[in-house]
Amino acid sequence: MAKMLSQNDWNFNNIGTKFELDEVIPKFETEVRADANGEIIKNRDGSERRFNTDKIILSKTEMVAKDVLIPIKSLVGNTM
Repeated sequence: MAKMLSQNDWNFNNIGTKFELDEVIPKFETEVRADANGEIIKNRDGSERRFNTDKIILSKTEMVAKDVLIPIKSLVGNTM
């Protein structure tokens, strides 16, 4: 049976020196829009529908540590 890994299984003081960028996920600013009659567009549940704009307000970066015994994929952090 596989062992569930925990925080105690890793040495965070030596996480490695070689990393590979795995994924960058943008988070866009949102806005509420109105239709041609000036009514706010709503979801089926009656809440205001939010639309993504072109402005990126945050990006999440995932990296893979390459020079460790077991390659570790982790969420490194948020930027911007």
